[in-house]
Amino acid sequence: MLASFASPPESRFWLSSSGDIVFHSVLSACDDVDYLPHSHPEYNFTFCLTRFACVVGGVRINLGSGEAVVTHPGELHGDVHGGGPSPGGLTMVISVRAMNQAIRSMGDRTYPKAFTARFPSTLHADRYMPLVHRLTEEMERRPAGCDIMIDSLARQLLAYLLRDHPPHLCASPGGLSRRLPFRHMVRTLEYMSACAKSDFNLAQLCRTIGLSSSLFIQLFKRSSDGLSPAAYFNRLVMAKARRLLRTTDWPVKNVAYELGFQNDSHFCRVFHASFGMSPGAFRESTVREMVCAPQPEPPIPPGPCAQRLVVRDDRRLTALAKMGSSRDTSTLAAAILKGPVMPSANAGRLVAARRHSLELIAGGNRP
Repeated sequence: MLASFASPPESRFWLSSSGDIVFHSVLSACDDVDYLPHSHPEYNFTFCLTRFACVVGGVRINLGSGEAVVTHPGELHGDVHGGGPSPGGLTMVISVRAMNQAIRSMGDRTYPKAFTARFPSTLHADRYMPLVHRLTEEMERRPAGCDIMIDSLARQLLAYLLRDHPPHLCASPGGLSRRLPFRHMVRTLEYMSACAKSDFNLAQLCRTIGLSSSLFIQLFKRSSDGLSPAAYFNRLVMAKARRLLRTTDWPVKNVAYELGFQNDSHFCRVFHASFGMSPGAFRESTVREMVCAPQPEPPIPPGPCAQRLVVRDDRRLTALAKMGSSRDTSTLAAAILKGPVMPSANAGRLVAARRHSLELIAGGNRP
C-alpha cells in the first residue's frame, strides 16, 4: 500500500494512500496550537516520548514516556497546557473501517457484522517505543523508501496493540463518519491558533481545508460538541487570554493587542461576556489562588530567626509581586521576618528580597 506525506505542513503528517491510517508528529505542536475539546471519527493512539497531559471524556490524564492514551471515535478530548516545554509524541490515527479489518484479520473469535472496539484509555507502551522512535525518524528524515517502511511499521504497531490489548467489541452507534477527519481538524486548529481575533476568515479556512463552507460547518459542529467555527474560535481566543493573564504581567491593553483586538475596551467586553468578570478581576483572583494555595516547604537554614520566615517559596512571591509596589528589598526582608508579607514589589524584587532574608537568617541577624 503506497502512501504519501501531506502538505502543508508536510513534516507533521503521513497518510496512507487510502487515508485509513494517519501519523501525526506532536513533537512541537502543543506550544503553538490550542486543542480545546473536540472529537474525530477515527481511533487515536498517542504515544508519549517525553510527557503529555490531556482531557479525555472529561477526565484529565497525565502521561510520561512509554505510555499511550487512546481516544475513540466521537470521544471529546483536548490538550492541557502547563506552560512547560513542548510535549513529544506520535499519534497514530486509524479509521473505523481499517480497525475493523485489522481486528477481523486477527482471526481469534467470531465478530458481529457491525461493531466498534473499546480500548483502555491508557496503555503501557514501553514495548512499542522502539517502533515509535523508528516511525518518528522515518517521518523526520524521509529517506528513500520511507513510505514502504512506515506502512510496514504501522502494521506491526497495530498488530502488537491488538495482540496485547484485545478490545471490547460493542455495537456500532453509527453516524461517527459524519465528523471532521483528524487531519482536517488539526489543520483547522492550526489555522485558528495562528489567527488574530480580527483576521479569522471562514472562507479562507474552508479553502485551506478543501471543503465547501456548508459541509465544513456541518462536520465541524458535530466534531466540536455543537459549536460553530466562529464560536469555537472565540473560545480559543478567550482561552489564550486567560493563559496570558495568568502567566504574564502584561497590561490588559497589551494582552488585547496580542490577541488581535482593535482596542482593550472590546477585549474587556468579550472577556466579561465569556467569564462574568473583567480581565483585571480574573488576574486578581488568580493571584489570590496562588497565594492561598498550600506549597511544599523548602529546607530552612539554621539561625535564631529561622522560625519567623513566613514566605517560603518563590512561586508565592511571584504571585504577591502583582499586588503592590515597593523598591526597598531590605524593608521587604524585614516584613518577611516579622510576619505575613505585605503586598509589594515585582517578582524579581520579591525573589531578591527572599534571598536577602535567607542570608540574614543564615547569619543569625535580623533587620
